[in-house]
Amino acid sequence: MMIRIGKISKDEEEYYFVFDKTWRYVKLKYKTWHSVRSIRYLEGEIDESQGSLVKRVYKRRNKVVSVEYFLFEGDTLKDIQCSPRLKLSYGEIYVCETASLRIYRFDNRYFEDKNSLMEYIISSVRRNMRSRVENETIKLKGVLEGESEKAYLIKFDNKKLWVPKSIGIYYDSGDVEIPVWFAEKQGLISKRDNETKVNSEYKKMEEEINRLIFEL
Repeated sequence: MMIRIGKISKDEEEYYFVFDKTWRYVKLKYKTWHSVRSIRYLEGEIDESQGSLVKRVYKRRNKVVSVEYFLFEGDTLKDIQCSPRLKLSYGEIYVCETASLRIYRFDNRYFEDKNSLMEYIISSVRRNMRSRVENETIKLKGVLEGESEKAYLIKFDNKKLWVPKSIGIYYDSGDVEIPVWFAEKQGLISKRDNETKVNSEYKKMEEEINRLIFEL
């Protein structure tokens, strides 16, 4: 099986590593060096022992797009086998057992240790909670001082704002219903209030997140 290591196009890079107590570049045989302007890569066949754990890193425009893991069997790379281990309300964790390393999979991403998995999950949970809170709506008191086809001109205390009709509703009672993110951005509510709510929501899920420590 021929693989390429290096800058394979103007915007793309591809690298292969093998786990040998630590990660190192895959050894190649029948190697050919390609160099055309900014494109520079080594092409060849994998020269590693059978059953070796191989990691492929693909980058586009200097950003890592994907990281995949394989076992080198025969002359091909076969996907590692993963089995479901822990089901949570926000996703399922898979464990991929290999002779060299235990790998975790969650949210279509791979993790080489439990700590990086937990950090990602905690960050994702908080980010999703924050997004949900920010997209909720809130009612504030305001005075309608003008209106156009697409927006209301509303006075909140001593602050006048154009509120797009696409995101806000003005009621005859004087209430204005707007998304939390808009109210926060315009300084109508404190960002601290949102963070307090996110923290409160997160605490409700801490027990479930702590299961990762004991059940993986």
